[in-house]
Amino acid sequence: MGENMMEKHNGMLRKRKGTVAIILVNLLVFTALNLIPAIEENLLLNPEFSVVIDKPWTLFTVFFSHQLLLHFMLNMVLLYIFGLELEKITDSKSVVSLYISAGLIGSLATVPASVLGKSDDLIAGASAAVFAVVAAFAVMRPDTSILKSKAKLWAVALFIFNAVTLISNPQMAQSTVAHVTGIIVGVLVGYWMKSIQSKKHRYED
Repeated sequence: MGENMMEKHNGMLRKRKGTVAIILVNLLVFTALNLIPAIEENLLLNPEFSVVIDKPWTLFTVFFSHQLLLHFMLNMVLLYIFGLELEKITDSKSVVSLYISAGLIGSLATVPASVLGKSDDLIAGASAAVFAVVAAFAVMRPDTSILKSKAKLWAVALFIFNAVTLISNPQMAQSTVAHVTGIIVGVLVGYWMKSIQSKKHRYED
């Protein structure tokens, strides 16, 4: 029985290859950053406009980069759970496209937000992209139970937490604006994908 369950799980992962691929890239970059800290300036995001112009690729590499193990684990656990569920009702291409699009838009949002924040620290993390995946699934399947809570409540909790953090601590504006932006992108994309699925079902009927 144990072997059958393992085979079934492995088969599911092969079908949900988009989420698995994203997690593997994050793992590789996380390992590289911790083994070679000097590369952080070329992977993490400095939202100062002049630096972004000089290193535009960091708008992409930042949402595959983590320095702290806890940060990495929290994001990857959320991505694993919600990404697999989202792929189940859409496909790998949709999840990867959402992750990259939301991550990029979140990165761009940090540039004007850096005016509010006073921190000179480089930004790391996939939270904007991951939160978009959570939000998109929550829109498409709001009442699905995830870790003993409805999917829509996860999205609402993430939004409220980051909104409150932004208001109460403007110094964290760079990261929280990216997070909130990611959630909003996920909600919009979720409604768009839900609309497409509804039209497809109507045509099939």
